[in-house]
Parts: sequence; structure tokens; C-alpha cells
Amino acid sequence: MHGGRSQPPIPTRARVRPRCREAQEKFGRRLLLIGNVNKMVLAASPKYIDRELERLSPLIEEGGYTPSVDHAVPVDAPFQNYKYYIERLKKVLEMAI
Repeated sequence: MHGGRSQPPIPTRARVRPRCREAQEKFGRRLLLIGNVNKMVLAASPKYIDRELERLSPLIEEGGYTPSVDHAVPVDAPFQNYKYYIERLKKVLEMAI
């Protein structure tokens, strides 16, 4: 993207969730957001993964946002949970297109 700016991974613990939406409204596609997926839900359960992706759906649907975990996947996250997260994320992204 020409002239675009991005913010490398936005950590969920930075308490910037409402600001992401505000920034998206103010700058539109000129600002690309990356991150803000709470990595701790991957160690919890599919129920929490679903909640997290539902929370991020408005940002995803607006565009200019790439959901990803901030930093790294926790070592105690079961592979099945990570696999579930990827599958659900694909579906959420497909619905947004």
C-alpha cells in the first residue's frame, strides 16, 4: 500500500481496544492495524477463542486490520486450540470479504 502506515502488533494488555476503532474511523485505510488478539485465549478453550474473534469482528469487517496474536503463542496453548483458532479466523475473514 502506498503511503500507508502500520502499527506493529498492538498488544491486548495495552488497553487500546477502543482506540483501535477510533483510529480506524479517523484515518480509514491510511492506517493499518495489526495484532490485538489476546494470546491467552489460545491456552484457554475454543469458547474463549470464539469470544475473542467476535470481539474483533467489527475491526475485521471494516478492513485495514490484520488480526494476530501479540508477540508469540503461549507455550501452554494446546495445538488443537491453535488449530481451532486458525480455522475460526479463516471463517471470520471469509465472512468479512
